[in-house]
Amino acid sequence: EATISVNTPISCNASNVFNDPFSDGALQVVVTGGLPFSSGQPYIYYWKKENTGGTFDDLNQNSDIATGLSDGNYALNVEDSRRIVIGVYESLTLIQATDETFYFKEPQLLEVSLTKTDISCDAGNDATATVSIIGGIAPYDIQWSNGQSTTTATNLIAGNYVVYVTDTRGCQITGNITIDQPGGLMIDIIEQINPTCFEGNDGSIELALSGGVTPYTYSWNKGDITTTIDNLSEGTYTFTLMDANGCTAFKDIVLEHPNEIIIDLGEDRTLCQEQSHF
Repeated sequence: EATISVNTPISCNASNVFNDPFSDGALQVVVTGGLPFSSGQPYIYYWKKENTGGTFDDLNQNSDIATGLSDGNYALNVEDSRRIVIGVYESLTLIQATDETFYFKEPQLLEVSLTKTDISCDAGNDATATVSIIGGIAPYDIQWSNGQSTTTATNLIAGNYVVYVTDTRGCQITGNITIDQPGGLMIDIIEQINPTCFEGNDGSIELALSGGVTPYTYSWNKGDITTTIDNLSEGTYTFTLMDANGCTAFKDIVLEHPNEIIIDLGEDRTLCQEQSHF
């Protein structure tokens, strides 16, 4: 009787990157019965592996442990000192050899996926990147390119970040993610019209907004909540803009009315009928 068990599991899935070894498994058999050899190996071991054509090739390993194995179907038969193998016998005559079989499975492919939260405001450092791991054999060692070693890297600025994940058997995989930074909030003046006359109130301002993360909220210091205001007199008008992330920008626009027109006729004079004065 032969019982096959895993001596050393396969370290990595053959599809993993970094060319990690994936033909490093080992199977071991425990044989009982028959008449063992009195010296050397107690039995002759015939290890085989199934090829793509469905037949079994001899591994040429004569030991109770077969090494250097990748995934696949393996078969084993043994022969004792009387040249008896495992099989079906009739009147001590071998009718059919019966191999013990074992399917040796490589670990699930080690894979990573990454998610992120981008920087909330221009020139900020509050982004995060999180790695999710499947496959391989836990526990995992996580190393980010910025030196952090937790599942979620925090306080990130804009840029590309690489994560290196190594499982307990030394299989390795990498992933990368780019942290984006919103453009700075911009308040541009499209049109600025001063009052036409001294102490007049026909001035106007029109603005264009960009950058940050929409939708925006905004208001003027005079209470309006549009990007265009009119019927304005001389003064300073402050526009406050906030984006969806709470980032804020301000713009002060100064309107000036023209100078007052002053007419000076000089001293008062009294003119009689038909008199003139230059």
